[in-house]
Amino acid sequence: MRRLRSVFALLLAGVVMSGLAACGSSDSGGGASATDDGGGGGGGSTAAATTATSGGAAPTGAAIKIGTICTCSGPVGAGLAGVKPMMQAWVKWTNAHGGLNGHPVELTILDDKGDATASATLARQLINDKVMAIVGHYTLQSNAWADIVQKAGVPVVGTPGVNRPEFTNPDFYPTGGGPPMTLTGNLNNAGLVKAPNVAVMYCTEAPVCAQVKQVAGKIAGIVGNGVKIAASPSISGSQPSYATQCLAAKSSGADSAIILESQNITSRVIQQCIQQGWKPVQLSSGGSLPHDDPSAFGKSKAVLTNPTLSIDDPGATMQTFRAMLKQYAPSVASGKDYSEVLSAPYAGLQLFAKVADTAKLTPTSTPDDVKKGLYALKDETLGGLTVPLNYKEGQPTFLSCYFRTQYDGSKWVSTPKPICLTAAQTSAVKAAFGLS
Repeated sequence: MRRLRSVFALLLAGVVMSGLAACGSSDSGGGASATDDGGGGGGGSTAAATTATSGGAAPTGAAIKIGTICTCSGPVGAGLAGVKPMMQAWVKWTNAHGGLNGHPVELTILDDKGDATASATLARQLINDKVMAIVGHYTLQSNAWADIVQKAGVPVVGTPGVNRPEFTNPDFYPTGGGPPMTLTGNLNNAGLVKAPNVAVMYCTEAPVCAQVKQVAGKIAGIVGNGVKIAASPSISGSQPSYATQCLAAKSSGADSAIILESQNITSRVIQQCIQQGWKPVQLSSGGSLPHDDPSAFGKSKAVLTNPTLSIDDPGATMQTFRAMLKQYAPSVASGKDYSEVLSAPYAGLQLFAKVADTAKLTPTSTPDDVKKGLYALKDETLGGLTVPLNYKEGQPTFLSCYFRTQYDGSKWVSTPKPICLTAAQTSAVKAAFGLS
């Protein structure tokens, strides 16, 4: 079990290796607020009140209170800087369009700085603050407070699926398949794009990296389509050259690559491999490759496995998302922080908004009311933002579908229909990750 937990940790690193976001938010006034606590009790900042626009009457009265926990700073807190203004924008957009059932929404975002003890303390703080749900969290430390929120009966809504409790704790309600589906999707994509010979390049910074090879081989066999692990060279972030590893992967006949390292190191590896005459299809996940700068991966073909719909999808769902950012977080909409990692926490927030609507939540609603609203959903996709969502009382949720986004050499192209495993494949993947 310890080994499997370590594998989860490494695969999570592959999903969001560039770090977790510089989260936080600000009080938007007038009951329409998102408070920012820098890790256990500091005060928040204040901004101008949000005024309702054409989307609906201004929300009034007491607020519907929700909260979230993220690794907003600290050693791994630099990679998701866009999440902070995105969450701020969601609060402002929602309250400018009538709030939730005519009530303003108040979102408290707490920073655990990657510390497990602090994360558990912050979970208790949210419980004491009487939030009706923890929504759209992004933290490495949910293991530290999963039992705490379960005992308190507070649902964790819209988790991206990055830690084991999100697949094993019935009070977690994921919107994506997380590390198991990221690895499975990456390898499945290798077959779909006719690049089935995969080189998996493992970090040497942690012993657990070597353990992924066993899991990757099992998953390759599960997805089929001729997919195989052709090479598994190890790499280190500190080494000056990756020429040897690139040539080894090239000589193996590998035509695609999964690189388990940070985004900046991944870019160095790719560029050096291209210099050695090896330009594999990049199999990755949202946030692992820079979205705004394809030159960082040599403009080589790339296929991303995403838990939720691509931010580039041209449909109405992501048009609304982009309009929200353009109005309330323009620096994100047009800058380097505009990336696929924004979609998962946005999906969590939208899931709560859907439940608030269908369950007619008010400021006096309880966590149990939120849960009842979640159980009432049937194949809910939030307008195509997520894979079909179904939650059963007392049962953990494993989502066996993913979205694909592809860089074709000139632009990112979204696949709006999720790709789903068969029942047999799902059972095998769960067994490989110790989830059955």
